[in-house]
Amino acid sequence: MSTKAAIWLVAAFFSVITAYTFPFNLWEGSWYHLVAFAFVGYTRVIYLTTKGNWCVIAFIMHLTAINNLIDELFFDPTVIDYNEHIALLLFIIIVCKNRKTWIRL
Repeated sequence: MSTKAAIWLVAAFFSVITAYTFPFNLWEGSWYHLVAFAFVGYTRVIYLTTKGNWCVIAFIMHLTAINNLIDELFFDPTVIDYNEHIALLLFIIIVCKNRKTWIRL
């Protein structure tokens, strides 16, 4: 495992431990924010450690986790709104344009 992946793994683990240990002592909505950040960290670790064609799938999972974090931080996460539609279009464009450069052997 690379150093970047190890740092992301520790940060995600710390985020989940903090979310579940202090759910009522932090800011409002902190549990959702910290768990969403943990998903970003875990999917980043998966992306950094995958090889071959799985890199594209791992990167799509990572983009989805980032979208979830942005949705939790800046938008109303209970409503499907423009954020999800814009993210879907961006994911399709990014994946179609860069999928061959992500494949690591």
